[in-house]
Amino acid sequence: MNKIQENLPWKYESYCADSGYDCQQNYEYLESQNIRAYIKPQYYEQSKKRAYRKDIGRKENMTYIPEGDYYICSRNKKLVKTYTRKSKNKYGYQTETNIYRCKRGCKTCKERDKCMKRSRADYKQVQANLRLEAYHKTAYDLIGSDEGKEIRVNRSIQAEGAFAQIKANWKFRRFQTTGMNNINTEWILACIAVNVVHLGNRLERNLVGTPFHHRIDKTA
Repeated sequence: MNKIQENLPWKYESYCADSGYDCQQNYEYLESQNIRAYIKPQYYEQSKKRAYRKDIGRKENMTYIPEGDYYICSRNKKLVKTYTRKSKNKYGYQTETNIYRCKRGCKTCKERDKCMKRSRADYKQVQANLRLEAYHKTAYDLIGSDEGKEIRVNRSIQAEGAFAQIKANWKFRRFQTTGMNNINTEWILACIAVNVVHLGNRLERNLVGTPFHHRIDKTA
């Protein structure tokens, strides 16, 4: 992406993406470039549901005490950090996940069935990537702002609209060729076709060179 930005006459101030791009590596890169990350966290949609907010077994509904680095469950029991697990993705990027475990009280807890629904373990355990969760908190604030809502609306119109044209209108549901090079070429041709249609619409409306951005009417 650095090479791409070097050849552009402008600098991106914000970046919007769906939950498929929600990862620590992306957040860290955008932060290093001073780009605001309007990326939807993996559990953003689920977090709106009442069942999610009422699930006492989720760490998101527990109280985290940063001074002692532990969680407190709904029954006021501590889940202390027992160890840290390090892992690398296919690009060699390393992340750290802390494992927190309750030491006592789970076996006789009245809320055990609600808290440990499918677990056969003796004690409750949760895992947390604290750095990623800090990024998530910022992301929630950004995408929940007026600017964030407007940016996400525009991403949906531009990105999802292009896929709708290809998949629904043109019935392009599967590739006709085999081999990565041929498939890549086929997809590039489909994208070029979409861009030609968009250009034709812009020419007809005399909007070539005018940035497309839908404004949300905040008075409505």
